[in-house]
Amino acid sequence: MDTLPVLKKNAYLTVLIKDNYIFANLAYTDLSAQKTYMLSDKTDLSPLKFRLDDNVFTKNFWFEYFDSLEKVFDWDIVNREWGDDFRIKDFEREEVGVSGIKVVVDDNQSFFKNIYLSLKEFSKDIVLRILDDRYMEVLTKGLVERLEYDDIVWLDLDFSHFSIFRAKSSKGGEVIFSSSKIESILGSA
Repeated sequence: MDTLPVLKKNAYLTVLIKDNYIFANLAYTDLSAQKTYMLSDKTDLSPLKFRLDDNVFTKNFWFEYFDSLEKVFDWDIVNREWGDDFRIKDFEREEVGVSGIKVVVDDNQSFFKNIYLSLKEFSKDIVLRILDDRYMEVLTKGLVERLEYDDIVWLDLDFSHFSIFRAKSSKGGEVIFSSSKIESILGSA
């Protein structure tokens, strides 16, 4: 008999590009051995603002980023059999391979267009999402429905703008989404 999907070992890499940082989290789960943990890394993109004339986010940049992430996590992520074509190494066991990679790019991120387009061209193995109001609507509504909460409020307290997202169950069973943003004086400087 096959192992139930919930009991299988799993490793998933999620990368968030927001506020001039790249936040990477690799989550590993082996529920049959009662072992779960998360590896995290943060890379500052602020020094790149001085290179506005250069196209920083090239294929080489992303290869170097994932190579350094492998060293930081001590985890094989990249399948090097494909040479110049970035492919993820299929999950085999702890420290070898991942089940998937999702990269979420904030639509308010500096160099947003360059980052998004470079990742889109870089690999078809990466699930690419834009962190915008629509993404937050799907996320918060999904949490309300799956976790059976009546109301979820999500605060995003950036220096440049504060965002508030709310998903609430109505009496008719429909989940209603609303959002609001406040621009900061610091954000315009």
